[in-house]
Amino acid sequence: MNPNLPLLLNLQKIDTKIYLLQKDQQTLPQNLTAKEQSIQKLELQRQELKKNIQNISTQEALKEGDIQTNEERIQNLQLKIHTIKTNEELWALQKEIQNLQEQNSTLEEESLELLEQLDQLQLELKQIEQQLQLAKQQLLQLQQETENTLKEIQNQLEKLQNERKQLIEKIPQKERSIYENRYKSFQNQPAKLLVEIKNDCCQGCFMIQPPRLSDQIILSDELVFCDQCNRILYHPDKIPQSIP
Repeated sequence: MNPNLPLLLNLQKIDTKIYLLQKDQQTLPQNLTAKEQSIQKLELQRQELKKNIQNISTQEALKEGDIQTNEERIQNLQLKIHTIKTNEELWALQKEIQNLQEQNSTLEEESLELLEQLDQLQLELKQIEQQLQLAKQQLLQLQQETENTLKEIQNQLEKLQNERKQLIEKIPQKERSIYENRYKSFQNQPAKLLVEIKNDCCQGCFMIQPPRLSDQIILSDELVFCDQCNRILYHPDKIPQSIP
């Protein structure tokens, strides 16, 4: 067995931890962005609701104004009744009063519908503002947690980088170069460069290997690679148990 396999396995474990921490470094700010976008969406909804409320309030006020104008005209017309001299004039006056009363009846129904819409919109606005307030509080908390977590991740990364630097100095240049060059192909699959072989099967690609490879791993001082995926193979029961 290549005597540097335990060191390479340790190196892979360190690199896997670094990979996962760096992935968290990228993901955490994305969580902040998602929360900020949700707040922006709520803010747009709030603004749209306020705009609708303003528009409907204006429409309702105009209808109330029309109702008031019609009421004044009705009162003025009713005062004229006593001055009417002919039935034809009386009929025309009464017809005009009736038309105005019918207009007001329609306007009152429309005004009532608008008021109901206003009540519903104001309720929705209140709910959106509550959600917005809660979301902003959550964002502040998430920002603080993210900042603390990122600091902790950076500390861990620095510690791991130091461990990696010390470890890699112990690995001969030949094995180090093989590892570094091949690890680049597996950076999106941490802990996948060095894999076990079980029952002549590579645990990376799960392809059956020639029986000679299993013996070669034990007997040869050279690194042994999977014939299919080119990963470095090792026997787990031949690795010292002290490997973390």
